[in-house]
Amino acid sequence: MEQNKGLSASRWATGPGLLRPRRLASSRGSSPSEFSSTTDSPRDQDQLHSCDERHLSRFLKMAKRLKWKMPFLELGYAKATSRAGLSQQDIEENEINFKLDYYEYYILLEQALVSLLAVYGVAIDRHAAPTTTKKTRSPERSVEPPKPEYKHRYHANVISALESPLTPLGAIFGIDPVRKQLLRAKELRNRWKYIDDDDEPLYNQPPPPLESYNLDEILQTVQLAIEHGYEMAQRDVEDYQVRSRASGKLQPSSEPPSSQDWDFMVNAMEWEAI
Repeated sequence: MEQNKGLSASRWATGPGLLRPRRLASSRGSSPSEFSSTTDSPRDQDQLHSCDERHLSRFLKMAKRLKWKMPFLELGYAKATSRAGLSQQDIEENEINFKLDYYEYYILLEQALVSLLAVYGVAIDRHAAPTTTKKTRSPERSVEPPKPEYKHRYHANVISALESPLTPLGAIFGIDPVRKQLLRAKELRNRWKYIDDDDEPLYNQPPPPLESYNLDEILQTVQLAIEHGYEMAQRDVEDYQVRSRASGKLQPSSEPPSSQDWDFMVNAMEWEAI
């Protein structure tokens, strides 16, 4: 892992300021220019009707948890791929421990994406396509149905929903570099889980060595998309509130978001049971 270009270079890494500016080298995932033409453009007003500040607050808390985990994940990856002078037992234990850390990180990432989608009223179903859950008079809309050969589609549906026309998030998560790394991250999550999930085909071959994966590229690309996703959702929520106040439709929340409200964040290993 190159110095100053690893996870510690991310603006979500440990350090002052949650959203301080940063740039990635063009070879490390997606460059900021790939997002600028889309995230700064005006959104369709119809897409903003369901923006929910409560879910944005939850998403930000998830992002802080991702920030907390990143330096530990980087350290674990370095330890798991440094084999000189170690016994085979130690090598295997280090690799398994890192894979567990990565699995927990991915589940937390998935929680964050679900909260981000909920800002726009999109809920994820295990079997059916994602749908809106906001109580509006508009008929419920859904994205493209899942492939019938998969019985358990929850994890695939999360990624598919990011490209739904129900939200503007496709401008960030639907571009090829980001979608590719999200799918890669999900693939590794499944292959390192060592169980048969119904949502994925069976793998007949063992996964390649840990060091053969470009985890730095995966994590850098996904984290940059998370950052832009937050900035987009924050602007949309603010726009929604301004328009709602102007029309007299904004109702004060009986339970305003609290920085101390972390009760919703369940144990990452129990996420699939929700």
